[in-house]
Amino acid sequence: MTFRHIRRGLLGAALTALAGAAFAQSSIDTGIPACDRYYRAYETCIMQRLPEAQRSIFQQTLERNRADIREQAADPEDRASAERTCQEQRQQSARFFAPHGCTFD
Repeated sequence: MTFRHIRRGLLGAALTALAGAAFAQSSIDTGIPACDRYYRAYETCIMQRLPEAQRSIFQQTLERNRADIREQAADPEDRASAERTCQEQRQQSARFFAPHGCTFD
């Protein structure tokens, strides 16, 4: 094993740890389990599969969507609509991020 391989492995481990820390800090549940699973998968995808330069725009989109769904979920009359919105977002994300190797099952 060369120094470059060791360095690459350490860098990968550090990036994974940072992604986990960012995920833990921004992971605020919406109250709808299907939405929460989707948003966690989305965040994992962007943190692990996208180039760093692209992550912030997708993270901002995630936070806006999560806040909107959280607000809808607070109203019992809008809760079913919020869940449908998450399902639609999940389907769109699955198609969009498929080339990056992301899954949203």
